[in-house]
Amino acid sequence: MGCILAEMYLLRPLAPGNSEADQLMKLCLVLGTPPTDWTEGYQLATSRRIDFPRCPVTPLETIIPTASSEAIDLILKML
Repeated sequence: MGCILAEMYLLRPLAPGNSEADQLMKLCLVLGTPPTDWTEGYQLATSRRIDFPRCPVTPLETIIPTASSEAIDLILKML
């Protein structure tokens, strides 16, 4: 739901990817590296031979400058 709301502000995909792995990489570039305590996510990634990239969080305010602070907060909670 967070991606959909962000895309409504952007009028384009938040993290457009041309494959599952590419989509995951682009989401990590926005959201940062997933927390290591997300056991299920890391297990699934390992089973699919995917390594999460090490990325810092990109502030959504810089990606969606037209969104209010309340909208940014809602998007982050839904992501």
